[in-house]
Amino acid sequence: MSTETEPDYIVKPAEISAEETERARQLTIHSFIIGLLIVLMLNSGAILDMARALPFGPLRETGEALAMTWHGRMESYGLTGFHARIERRVQAFRERRWPSQGGEAAQRDRLPVELTERIEHREI
Repeated sequence: MSTETEPDYIVKPAEISAEETERARQLTIHSFIIGLLIVLMLNSGAILDMARALPFGPLRETGEALAMTWHGRMESYGLTGFHARIERRVQAFRERRWPSQGGEAAQRDRLPVELTERIEHREI
């Protein structure tokens, strides 16, 4: 009969206090609320699109009116273009030409092809 010992990193439920559990729960709730506020402020256009996608009826009218008001407020603060700018930068990064596996300088530096070519011609 072999006696197996559990690794040190396993935490048994008896070792977690009620205070730690409550603190973790509160931290999770606060993190969720902060994330929700960030999404509400920086992606109000998507909220407006979702409200417009609701089926016709009183809920859609109310939701669209609230979303339009919110989007207008965020637009007045200059927060509506943030999401679009991030998307453009991510898309440009995705469309970059990256070096093939065989290029010696590119393999060494792991730079985009455009930068590798400019470095080789001493433009930088």
